[in-house]
Amino acid sequence: MLPITPITLQPSQQKVVEFAVKQKCNGFGFLFWHFMGTGKTLSALSVVSNFKQNAIVICPDYLKFVWRLELEKWKIPTRIDVYSYEEFKTMKNRRKDIL
Repeated sequence: MLPITPITLQPSQQKVVEFAVKQKCNGFGFLFWHFMGTGKTLSALSVVSNFKQNAIVICPDYLKFVWRLELEKWKIPTRIDVYSYEEFKTMKNRRKDIL
């Protein structure tokens, strides 16, 4: 299954998205982790847009604003909740409901 996305990706991002979609289709997860500026946000949004399932983002507090801007910009047709590391750590009772 090739990813379908409203977002134009760089070739390296497209490879990451293809791999992540393949992992998801095979019942596995995928973690986006790399250096700043490599397009993880757009790659993650592209993967989520393929499956139209709810998703969560756990990121440093200073990146929550960036994620919210990108969500508004690309209008991905699914619910994506954004939490900081600290917020997620304090949600012990609700984590099972979220995940």
